[in-house]
Amino acid sequence: VDSHTVFEQHSPHGVIGNELILEHVHPNLMGYAILSDAFYREMKAEKIFNIVYEKEMLFDELTANMPITKIDSLSGIYRVSTLKKSWPFNLILDDAPINVTTRLEKLAWRLSRREIEWQQAMDSLYYYYVAHNELEKAGKVVEGMVLEHPNEQNYWERAATIQAKIGNKAKAIGLFEKAFDLSPTFERARFLFVLYLQLDKPFEALPYINYGIKNNHSSFNLEQLKDQVEDVIRTKERLKFDSMNVTVMSHIAKAYINMDNLEGATKYAQKALAIDRSNEEARSVTLEINRKLSRL
Repeated sequence: VDSHTVFEQHSPHGVIGNELILEHVHPNLMGYAILSDAFYREMKAEKIFNIVYEKEMLFDELTANMPITKIDSLSGIYRVSTLKKSWPFNLILDDAPINVTTRLEKLAWRLSRREIEWQQAMDSLYYYYVAHNELEKAGKVVEGMVLEHPNEQNYWERAATIQAKIGNKAKAIGLFEKAFDLSPTFERARFLFVLYLQLDKPFEALPYINYGIKNNHSSFNLEQLKDQVEDVIRTKERLKFDSMNVTVMSHIAKAYINMDNLEGATKYAQKALAIDRSNEEARSVTLEINRKLSRL
């Protein structure tokens, strides 16, 4: 991979400098992003792996979603600042002390001086964000921990739980599936089939319901749930050939209500009313959904 040329192409006037390099050797975050993208493109061109284009992460998405925390960035700044006061750098640097006042700055300073391990710093940062209900930032922290410990199912589950709480169900499913693959449990299966049903994906929910039936240690009647889910799958097939059938939509909405899947029920009730505002069945289903929502 001709990464040197790629770096020149992304540098002003073709001269590689501190836009992409931290000191004199190591790339900065943008430099590493460009480096990884260059390797990815070359492997893709050589057909080393198959591409699922719907899941492909493009360069802009990569740079926008790097799981880099404030502590990571500050620690890097502190280390490089210290490094540049020594040979081979001969710049006259500002010797003013670095201000370290906030909790995050103190953690980053201790990390840069190797007084604490990275894992300890990330754990402290994660619980700090959770305690302050900054869940998106907590999700960024635990995503980095997942990359550092890819075979630890608990980190995948922690990341999935955060994504579910902030409403990113599709991402939560992917994370829960990884945790389930590493260590299948009833609770992980339950999370997965609930999320799939909320996203109106009953067929994808079915394998996890079947796992739950075989490993059920709850009082929940999963056999009944399976019957209801299979009914929804069959009924959805009818919509492929009769997409404006309000009665079929209302039937699916009722089935989802019986599962306590109000998100799925709302989707089909709204579709039915959009087609026929005066349809009594659709109006009745909508009232039932609103009653249940008011009790939450």
